[in-house]
Amino acid sequence: MFLGSDRRYWGKEREMEDQFQLLPFATLPPLPSAFALPQCVSFGEEIVICGGYHNNRCYSYHIKKQQYKPVCMYPKEVKLKGHTVVSYPCKEDANTLVILSFGGDDLSCPYHTLWMHYKSVWENESEKKEGEGKTSRIRNKWYPLPNLAVLGKEQHHNLRGARGVISGSANHLLFITRPPNKIDVFDLNTFTYMEVVRNNTVRIDKQLQYHCFLLLTKTNSFVCICEDRTLLIEFHEANASFSYQQLPGCYSLRNWWNSGFIKYNHLIFLFGGQDYHRSTYQQSIFVYNVKTQTWSDCNLRMPVPIGDCFVIAVHPFSSLHVFGGRGQDSERQHTHLLLHLLVCTIQNKTKIQK
Repeated sequence: MFLGSDRRYWGKEREMEDQFQLLPFATLPPLPSAFALPQCVSFGEEIVICGGYHNNRCYSYHIKKQQYKPVCMYPKEVKLKGHTVVSYPCKEDANTLVILSFGGDDLSCPYHTLWMHYKSVWENESEKKEGEGKTSRIRNKWYPLPNLAVLGKEQHHNLRGARGVISGSANHLLFITRPPNKIDVFDLNTFTYMEVVRNNTVRIDKQLQYHCFLLLTKTNSFVCICEDRTLLIEFHEANASFSYQQLPGCYSLRNWWNSGFIKYNHLIFLFGGQDYHRSTYQQSIFVYNVKTQTWSDCNLRMPVPIGDCFVIAVHPFSSLHVFGGRGQDSERQHTHLLLHLLVCTIQNKTKIQK
């Protein structure tokens, strides 16, 4: 067991200190196919795995049953190399999840933008038939958007290693951070880019690729972590403009990318990653506390050096699932790890080491 408040910190002085306990990693049934850079979304008691690097297969993992079921495959013409997947509730059917996938560049990876209306593959046949009459949409298959929009294609954007987060006053806006240092806004109601956006050059002196980009509790408020830079990004919907605030960075993350990342309550975890100067994968776990604006370096480490993995939180179970990745041999992994997390707050008036 790891008590997360006993290592060094970077940031400001604080009076309340959050302690988190990470129980040692447990190994779950291996992935049915090897994955690096997988993309996953949660849906009830399921985690839907939506492809990975050079892997077009999609599966559903049932958390309680600890079993996998195939869902579908991306079309053959789609080449996945650092794609992005987001999800949001279906307005027509509460038992359906809308999943959006996009990616590509002008060089070696054709652009794609597809969506899926996902209905649980774990339902029995009577439940499936009962739900079929609610909508005529095709379930559990990838197909183009209604207006055939393809994100980034006309604009020649590099979407390999881009990140996407859904927010907006009506949960209708997709925010995309992409190389070299841009943030775009895509309207999920009209499936079009917001044409006039002010100040959409992200104030960061690093390339935004395979980075960390997460939504905070407040609508249209985000944290971006790119190597040793940490940035608060806010979108002002009334005048379609962005503002930025530098936050304390973690110097140990310089030259570091491809970490698995997740926000759990007010804690942001970065798992493993790659030092791209040394071409080595890492075992470290770093934690950023959004409330206190401090970084910590965990005692607990990944079981093996790993990067290109995906981490997803399952809140009712207070657990984090780690899928796939690459090890030192650069081979794609079947790895599926489980990590339980407990958080408590204690009084602490000691100064934080800067």
